[in-house]
Amino acid sequence: MRRRELYKARKMVDELTGYLLRNRIKSLSIYLDLNDERVQISLWGQLTEDIPDLEDVIRLMNAKRVPEMEEYYEHLLGSGIEDNDMNLLGAMVDEATFVLREDRLEIKVIRYL
Repeated sequence: MRRRELYKARKMVDELTGYLLRNRIKSLSIYLDLNDERVQISLWGQLTEDIPDLEDVIRLMNAKRVPEMEEYYEHLLGSGIEDNDMNLLGAMVDEATFVLREDRLEIKVIRYL
């Protein structure tokens, strides 16, 4: 895997982690699977309250990937410039899903290489 893709994976994890922490998740776990075909990131934890914009955020992350803007966007992810840069993340990933069972949330994103 190229070094640039590892950097992008780290920035995506930063943004997803920040989003969940801002929404008061606890007991956060992260699973990262890297190979020559894709990057898969799964985060799960226990919610302390509902996340009102969760479905909108997942919809943003399922928007069409914008490869020509990735280099610019990757530097903004996790930078703290905006409270919520999930729209930038959406331009870098191919699939995003979530599963909510009672107070346990799992978010999964996939980026194909």
